[in-house]
Amino acid sequence: GNILPGGIADDAQDAKYQMFKFNKPREGEPNPVTAEAIAQGCPPEVIGDQMLWCVYNDLGTHEYLNDTNPLGVEVQQTTWGYNQTGALNNTVFVRFRVINKGGNQIDSTYLAIFYDPDLGDANDDASGADSTNGFGFVYNGDGYDDAYGVQVPAMASDFFQGPLVDAPGETAVLNDGTVVPDMRIMQQTSVFHFINGSPIPGMGDPGTAEGQYYFCQGLLSNGNQMIDPGTGLPTKFWLAGDPVTSSGWIWEDLVPPKDCRFGNATGPFQLAPGDTQDIVLGIVCGLGSDALNSITVMRFYDRSAQSAYDSDFNVPSPPPQPIVNTGQLDGKVVLHWNADAADYANGGYEFEGYNVWQGAASGGPWTLLTTFDKVNTITVIWDFAYNAAV
Repeated sequence: GNILPGGIADDAQDAKYQMFKFNKPREGEPNPVTAEAIAQGCPPEVIGDQMLWCVYNDLGTHEYLNDTNPLGVEVQQTTWGYNQTGALNNTVFVRFRVINKGGNQIDSTYLAIFYDPDLGDANDDASGADSTNGFGFVYNGDGYDDAYGVQVPAMASDFFQGPLVDAPGETAVLNDGTVVPDMRIMQQTSVFHFINGSPIPGMGDPGTAEGQYYFCQGLLSNGNQMIDPGTGLPTKFWLAGDPVTSSGWIWEDLVPPKDCRFGNATGPFQLAPGDTQDIVLGIVCGLGSDALNSITVMRFYDRSAQSAYDSDFNVPSPPPQPIVNTGQLDGKVVLHWNADAADYANGGYEFEGYNVWQGAASGGPWTLLTTFDKVNTITVIWDFAYNAAV
């Protein structure tokens, strides 16, 4: 729930506090966001095709957080996704609106996400850091998973927007076009990894608040620096090699695949009383032909999802799906569908024709039977897509 004026937590058992779920309204339908949700801080319009929203604070009991003292912080969390093909269909966006409603200056603040991903069978996982694209990720470490088989997905955690910090002379441009002078957007500052029953000191589950805070800073949970064996230098981006090419420092150089956990953080930044910071996270999945190819697909989707976010999601929505009716003749099937899609024009894209596919079952696999192309001068359409053959 919310923190009330005076730094007092509202009644967490009040029925008005819930997980709000909204679907994007169809044309002509009213926006479904309720006045109650808006009063608590929810965006007044649905973001994406489906949006979840909730609010929470840290003024309750903290036995599960190693008896740390409350800070008086409220977090308004918006989670949304898109019913799109490609990258947006494989990404969940999460915005954490962090508000300091306590009376104290909070220095050296970090926002970190801790994952226990359990990718299918948890005991054959591995994780890594992509310092070029700026995310932490998990993947299958031995090429086969009891739940997925050989076609195992990979998942990335990427800060699409970090906190705003002072930077005299610089200018921060938010994804909606807002220009903030003398500020910059902080990116990911560390990727850390820990293991269930770790054989390595400082890489086990952090059992203290100090250990968790050290992880946020890119340190081992005992406060020691992590040393990259390739360079011999301290690093905050652990295991930043490339498992796909087996180059650089990767998980298998450290320990065999295990029940691994990982996280990434951004900070430090200051949070004065009354300050608000919006931090946006992307959780991106990729599914390729095998475990390592899934990393390549996930990287492709992550770049596309970041570009979509940077453009404030100025991407076209899909055309309406044709309603198909069937008729049976002797040795033939006749298909008839409506032409609503022919009127489609959105974001620079216009209707160009129909592809007819046949599936071995309702979920595929699919075979292209024929294409009905709109008769005009357009013969080639360019777009970005992942090609596993390249």
